[in-house]
Amino acid sequence: MVGDIKDHNRVVISKDANATLEEVVNMINSGFESGSVTRSELANYTFQNLSKFLSLADIKAVTAQHFDPKKVLNTMLKSPNELPEEVQRRCEWPLALPTQIKSAPLKPILRYPQKKMWISLPAHKRFLE
Repeated sequence: MVGDIKDHNRVVISKDANATLEEVVNMINSGFESGSVTRSELANYTFQNLSKFLSLADIKAVTAQHFDPKKVLNTMLKSPNELPEEVQRRCEWPLALPTQIKSAPLKPILRYPQKKMWISLPAHKRFLE
């Protein structure tokens, strides 16, 4: 490769990706007698042309693999708008009085001298008191 070391960047890839890269290099070099391709050259070619290779379905697949619900919640908390109604209800629910909640009967999970914390338990878990 031509260029100063300052022109280079490193990317860490998994063992599987490295094995695939090696396999493709061997496929390219098989029968290619007038030269050879290295893994670095193939990786550079791939990255430089990646936008041509990716479809919308590929982009969605990558984002689905790296979806982080904590980041979504963090984004919602930083939003200048109010929280979505469902999130707001779930946040206020522990503060509601038992008479305001219309779900399954409530069982206290912690008992303090003057305070109680209530949760709604599914029928098969109500025996946990």
